[in-house]
Amino acid sequence: MKKLGQSTSGVAALVLVIGLFVVAYVLFLPVEERRALLGEGNASSASSGGAAGAKTLFIEYPGKLKPVATAELTHEISPINLFLKVEPKIESLANTLSITKNLFSSSSPSINFEVEDLSNLEKISLYFSVQDPKGKLKITLNGNDFYTEDLKNTDLKIVSLPVGLVKKNNEVKFSVSSPGAAFWATNHYTLKDVSVKEEFEKINSKERRAFTISEQEKQNLKQSELEYFMYCNSLTGDYSQLKIYLNDKNLFTGLINCAGTSNTIEIDTAKIKAGSNELMFVIDQGDFLFSNIKVMTTSKEVSFPTYHFVIENEDAKSITDKKLKAYLNLELESNSKAKRASIGVNNREVLLDTTSGSFSRDISSLVGEGDNIIKIIPNNEFNLKTLSVKLQ
Repeated sequence: MKKLGQSTSGVAALVLVIGLFVVAYVLFLPVEERRALLGEGNASSASSGGAAGAKTLFIEYPGKLKPVATAELTHEISPINLFLKVEPKIESLANTLSITKNLFSSSSPSINFEVEDLSNLEKISLYFSVQDPKGKLKITLNGNDFYTEDLKNTDLKIVSLPVGLVKKNNEVKFSVSSPGAAFWATNHYTLKDVSVKEEFEKINSKERRAFTISEQEKQNLKQSELEYFMYCNSLTGDYSQLKIYLNDKNLFTGLINCAGTSNTIEIDTAKIKAGSNELMFVIDQGDFLFSNIKVMTTSKEVSFPTYHFVIENEDAKSITDKKLKAYLNLELESNSKAKRASIGVNNREVLLDTTSGSFSRDISSLVGEGDNIIKIIPNNEFNLKTLSVKLQ
């Protein structure tokens, strides 16, 4: 017959062995199953979307997408500055020049100056005041006689230099005519504050900008408009002529004045083509800035996968302060087929064109505080497994 102490000892050993097996089983379970078994929360996974240091704003599982016609899209175009203007540059050459000539001696001073931009030189002039004149003042430019005049006292005299004689490095020489038969006399001039004024013509009268229309967008295009804001920096006269071309076809011709205005021009959809399109702005005078240029397209009314997500004030401030970035992330089917779509983020276009199984794009500049909208417009058929926006 066994003693009671021996029976109790055997039970305890059995319990210990079972306990060790249970602990080993739990330790070798996958992390998520072990957390579920032990009742641990999964808050970090829910908030971060599985990426360390990332915060998931929203996540969706769209599935298979098929191409359909687009509704509204905005194609933004960089600003254009057009100008035809003359910019002056004034350089002081001498405070005083004394010019004399008699039978026995003469004083014919010369001064030098440089012209850096010969190609855009429109006009060049000498400025000086005249004191105590007697005889005819002669001026040569780079060894070429071009001016002879009998001048009077004057506070300001302007003498145009021949642009065709101007070089990068220039010499202007002053002399006075001989007294002739009055050999005992002296002819003379005193010139004060001698300066040269260069006037350069600055020309940038036309510029081109490109934007892209997808094949699907073109096929279903219903109407289109060009919007822009025009600001006048300067204008000589009352009006300048503005011409706008789309793909080398005239879109607009009209007179513009020196004012700031917003403008909208309807675009004939026949002038828009699938692929790259080119706008050209042309003026004939003045200095104008064209900004906030947009091509707005509207297509047939259809339904698209559209998603909303909210960015709270604190997160929006972190994005503005560049402490966080907002990323649009797509998990796609893993094959070598092309996946193409236009993704509208608050009506700003992000193009998807990849054969990869994933896609990510920084959309910090496209989102803001409050409600944000993502609209997917597929150009071909593909499977979009996961769509998310994360902050990190």
